[in-house]
Amino acid sequence: MAGSPLVAALVDVGPTAPQWRTTFEGEAHAAVGSSAATVLRDWRAELLAEVDRATRRDRRRPAAANVSGSWWSTPPSGLLTTTPSTGDGADGSIGLWAVEDGFGWEHATVAAATPPTGARVLVVDDAAGWAHLCRRWSVDVSDTTRRHDWYRTTGRDGRWVTPDWVGVAEEYDAVHLTVRGWLRAAGTAVEVDDRNAGVIAGWTPGTTAWLTDASPSLGSGEPWSRRGHDAGWTTD
Repeated sequence: MAGSPLVAALVDVGPTAPQWRTTFEGEAHAAVGSSAATVLRDWRAELLAEVDRATRRDRRRPAAANVSGSWWSTPPSGLLTTTPSTGDGADGSIGLWAVEDGFGWEHATVAAATPPTGARVLVVDDAAGWAHLCRRWSVDVSDTTRRHDWYRTTGRDGRWVTPDWVGVAEEYDAVHLTVRGWLRAAGTAVEVDDRNAGVIAGWTPGTTAWLTDASPSLGSGEPWSRRGHDAGWTTD
């Protein structure tokens, strides 16, 4: 994959490249009028409640137990996310083609996104960048179902953390996972310190997730569709 001309054209694309918002038909979004701060606050409250619900029995289960649940480490889906185009742009946005945790969507709308001037963007370009993020802002999720999902993905059984996006939003408007960073580290156990690790899970490569209301302005949307999960996307 790393030798692909398309990948070579994308690995150096950063958050200042032209961006696109990809919205899939039926995709869940935050309530109309909800601020980014509200979406993040609700997300963290739900995550902390999930941590609190973990029972003593759950903690004693082997990591390999047949248990699963929320496993991604992305910001909440109610926030605006953007991705760059694919190569020359003829095939639309990366957000159409490289969804890690998709649901077989066949219809989408892609709109140009113009980032605000002076946006504060935290760039994650490798495992070290993810480790730094988690050392600075994190929630301990070791007793949740992520322990089992991440064990099956990485083979590691131990303490786990996921980013606290509320904390990140206090200093940054967005977080950008580069395509190169995704290729280098997604799905692996990223050592955060001598006790904890994290996982880049559920991310579309090249995604910029906007954590505050200082988010891009959107152009008019263009419809895209495909026939079947294995078919290519085309403009309608």
